[in-house]
Amino acid sequence: MSKELPKRIFREGEEPQVSQINNNCRIDYIIRKFKAWLPKELDVVKKDPVFSQIFKLHENGLGYSARVIHNFLCRELVTYKLHEIWFVFARRPLRFSLQEFHAVTGFECNTRISVKEFEEWKYDGGFWSNVLRRKDGTITLFNLWTKDKEVVKKWRNADRIRLIYLAIILCVVLARAEKANIPLKYITVVMDLERVRKYPWGVAAYDLLCNSVAKNCDKLKDKTTSYVLDGFSHALQIWAMEAVPKIGKEHMNVFPRTG
Repeated sequence: MSKELPKRIFREGEEPQVSQINNNCRIDYIIRKFKAWLPKELDVVKKDPVFSQIFKLHENGLGYSARVIHNFLCRELVTYKLHEIWFVFARRPLRFSLQEFHAVTGFECNTRISVKEFEEWKYDGGFWSNVLRRKDGTITLFNLWTKDKEVVKKWRNADRIRLIYLAIILCVVLARAEKANIPLKYITVVMDLERVRKYPWGVAAYDLLCNSVAKNCDKLKDKTTSYVLDGFSHALQIWAMEAVPKIGKEHMNVFPRTG
């Protein structure tokens, strides 16, 4: 059996250089905003284990290192496997699959779960139920915490808690822009918090991240000087720094680990 590795997307010594990488996943920004706005509701969400790892990363002072991410993107191998991508470091192949993604995030990564069971909702008379009845898809997180900030404080407690879940899901797990319309399917999910805990967030977030990696590798081939990375890219950074301790030590000032 040949011990030759698959080809690299970018040959050694020909890795593209960029001036800027924008990260859509903003953990610190979202948590600080709700600490000031809806602190009691945030405390409720923090006790839920479904996204507990996100809050741990924030408490541990997670810093984002675009250099680590870009370094690994330039070391990707050409492979065609479902739910896994491979990189190479010092001639050693490194796999970043759903299994590694789950180990870092704790998100549900069961690919056998059908999302169809999450599409039904029950009208409870609250704000989000009314949004679903309207189905016009014009609600954004940005407008809620700018134009309607004081109105939100008068909502029912259940609706305010759902807002925080939505913000974590959209702006951190899926790394969507706060000015983008909130997809109705995610409002449907948060109408029942048991469904939030069962939803395969890991699969959704991992696939989004992998698609973004593939898209940006294509852009790098075209000599782009900057790009935007979607998805929960912190997971890729943490995995890379743990898979190659040398990188972790070099970037300890950017990525402090306190627990």
